[in-house]
Amino acid sequence: MRKNGLTFIKEYPIVGGYDYSGVVEVVGVEVITVKKGDRIPSFDRREFLGVLPPACLVYGQENVTFEQAAVVPLGLATATTGLWNCNPAMGAHLLNLPAPWEEGGPTAGADNVAFVVGGSSSVGQYGPHPSPEDERLLNHRHNHLPQTRRHPRRAPASSLAFDTIGLPVTQMLAYSALESAGRGGYVTVSITGDPAVAARMRETGHEGIVVSRAAGSSVIPQTAALGAQVLARVGGWLADGTLVPNQVEVLEGGLEGIPDGLARISAGKVRGTKLVVIPSATG
Repeated sequence: MRKNGLTFIKEYPIVGGYDYSGVVEVVGVEVITVKKGDRIPSFDRREFLGVLPPACLVYGQENVTFEQAAVVPLGLATATTGLWNCNPAMGAHLLNLPAPWEEGGPTAGADNVAFVVGGSSSVGQYGPHPSPEDERLLNHRHNHLPQTRRHPRRAPASSLAFDTIGLPVTQMLAYSALESAGRGGYVTVSITGDPAVAARMRETGHEGIVVSRAAGSSVIPQTAALGAQVLARVGGWLADGTLVPNQVEVLEGGLEGIPDGLARISAGKVRGTKLVVIPSATG
């Protein structure tokens, strides 16, 4: 975060998140959201203060490891809030796309093109993907495409562009996919947005392009309503394979493995994988 110059962080050190998973061992007399023995992924420390309903917490799927469950919260929240959040508190940054459980949701955008920058990234894996039939076709085509087409310099004309990386170059690439039509939905995981993209928007004057910024939390006031709906379905999605956790790698040495893991991330040596620590393995 410091290396990428996130300006909203004023002081270090900080606690960047609260993503973890485990089994509830003890509950207080006033706790009603969970019970002893529940397997839970944590989306935020406030969930134990009763912010979220029980269905949002318990996943209970034996086919999902604790390490996999721990990496679901952030990526899933970031992908879903940018696409489905309809809370006016987000201001103008709303696409108002119907969620899959809403009327018209399962077929929304079926005849349109969605361009995802970083589809194999941690957030991208939870974002828009082709249907199973299209996936087979795309995989076949990709296996026979030259390397230059795997990393396009020009984006295909699209009605939805999702930048799951947040770098200036990926933001511009995603936005350019909407320019030919002059309308559509543009989503980026960048919190502040790249000034060059903002300048391009002003120059082109495409009022039909709606900009949405994803939020990496399902429990802040602006995303809590959507978060409750999404998290209530996490257990079922994990069970039937609708939701597949990111690939994970457990760092050796517990907490002592974090510096090496950060160094690898900084050097660009971690791709499509979430690094996980088991604190009890420390020392």
